[in-house]
Amino acid sequence: MKPGADSTASASGTLLRLPAAATDWAGLPAADLLEALTPIVAGHPLLAAVADHGGHIDPASVRLSLLGRDAAGRALRLGVFGEEIVGGCSCGDEPFTARFYLELTLHMDAVAGTAELRAATD
Repeated sequence: MKPGADSTASASGTLLRLPAAATDWAGLPAADLLEALTPIVAGHPLLAAVADHGGHIDPASVRLSLLGRDAAGRALRLGVFGEEIVGGCSCGDEPFTARFYLELTLHMDAVAGTAELRAATD
């Protein structure tokens, strides 16, 4: 996870402490918002849940798509694309990559400087 953003588990998701600059994220254009969020999401433990082959999620491969945003800009639905690096099954096998996709929801609290990241349920 990038410096300036830590996470703790909550009952309903993962609470992130956002960098100070995050208080202005609600008004950012979508492209700038996704650029700011990508390093935080790319290093997040929720991505490990999509590692179907027991591999490692390549943070450099992670790309976000904004699927929805509430009127205030504080609740987001994100599409997350990336690759899992999988080692071979035996010593002679070459590593390979497997693509993944998942959807997450992010609810930001600018006053507290936190956000809750969850796997989308619907």
